[in-house]
Amino acid sequence: MTKVIDQSQEWARLRPALNNNYNYNGDWKNAIGILDHRFVSHYFFPLDILVNRKDHEGEGFTIASVICSFIEMLAAFESGKIYNLKYKSKTDPSYHYNSSSKLYIEFLQTAPVFKDHFWQHDANGQPESDKPLAASDFYENVRCALIHEGRTKNGWTINATKKDNMADQTFIKINGSKKSLMRSIWHRRMIDHLTYYIERLKDPSPQKNDLRRLYARKMDHLFEIPPDQTYQWWLDI
Repeated sequence: MTKVIDQSQEWARLRPALNNNYNYNGDWKNAIGILDHRFVSHYFFPLDILVNRKDHEGEGFTIASVICSFIEMLAAFESGKIYNLKYKSKTDPSYHYNSSSKLYIEFLQTAPVFKDHFWQHDANGQPESDKPLAASDFYENVRCALIHEGRTKNGWTINATKKDNMADQTFIKINGSKKSLMRSIWHRRMIDHLTYYIERLKDPSPQKNDLRRLYARKMDHLFEIPPDQTYQWWLDI
């Protein structure tokens, strides 16, 4: 609990200096470090313990379930979206959402970590969704099935072998209608994607200012700071 309180207090201390100031500096470095530490300590350090056990006695369901949760959190941070169960499009800000499917599937179809899994480049070098696998298939039969039913469905399995190559970029093996999610490799690739996100947040180029703006909104929400229109990142733009 102490670490969580310290993170909240540190964000509260930093946020006035970040308001409408998205150029990367020392304050932004410290602000980004809060989430970097939180993701590692809350998600990947505990998962490392399970992955490194190499028991292969059912821990794959736990690993996959936690990563599925992490994906939605990361997708929301990258897009600045806030979950609102009672969301009404006519009255609520456009950055609210009440259904995870659209947010989740769009992330699978665009994030670099899922290239050649749920999207790929066509002959003209343009991104093409749902190749070789449909993102909705994963969402329904892995993510939702694990969270709501404690299982995978429709040909999906979670696997690991002693020969898994942690440098492999491919973490889903397809054999006809069977799709094997290689959970240890997937875990490693998601750590890589977290690093990719953090590196973009720290990129000093002005093109990354909007990414930092969305990050700040989500940090307020994470630490239960109410929307405040005097903070530019709460404006619905």
